[in-house]
Amino acid sequence: MPAGGSVKLRALRTFVFLGLFLGGFFAAAGLMLVGEEGLLVGLMVMGLFLLLGGTVSFTLQQAPCPYCQGMLGGTFTSGLTLRDEKQQFECPHCFEWLVSHKAMVRALQDEDVVFAMLYTCPVFWNGGWPAECIVCGVPASRRMEAKTLQAGPLPLGTGAVADAAGAVKRVPYCEAHEAQVFVHQDDHGKLLLLFTDYGARRRYLAANARRVPVKLARPKRAAS
Repeated sequence: MPAGGSVKLRALRTFVFLGLFLGGFFAAAGLMLVGEEGLLVGLMVMGLFLLLGGTVSFTLQQAPCPYCQGMLGGTFTSGLTLRDEKQQFECPHCFEWLVSHKAMVRALQDEDVVFAMLYTCPVFWNGGWPAECIVCGVPASRRMEAKTLQAGPLPLGTGAVADAAGAVKRVPYCEAHEAQVFVHQDDHGKLLLLFTDYGARRRYLAANARRVPVKLARPKRAAS
């Protein structure tokens, strides 16, 4: 559905500010360097931002999450647009996996599941696992550690962070399944679980009503 008036106004103000700032900068610099032609360039930049702001602001889309009713979209970087074609994404509020089609948001359905795809989910503080196999749902007979996709160990350290991240060592499996859950630290420091099976992701979420993601220090990039 279209974004509310206050959301549109906020986005429009952002573009107006950028247009005035950048347009004014180019106009002043151009006037000093090349004269009236430079001033014209600055005015064109200002007009472009105002036109873009009006277009984007009045086409912003919003929709409630079908699980938590948290509002999605409403910004020009949200990715919720009328051009969406069954776009899959994670709710930033409750972390359920959703589908956007023409800016209409719904829960992921069986026909949307993509095989050979890794479904990500944050590791949660004090997170737990179900008593059943994370893959098929039968009673679990063993617990195994999630494999890391990074070179070298994760910087889990000691204390509260290590305790919270310790959940990645207790993934439940039956005798028929193993190695279906991986762990990864992204560039922002967020600790993520990666599931090869969407049903496994749903079982993990169902076992965690309180969902506060674990975040570590940003990983250091190797020197080139």
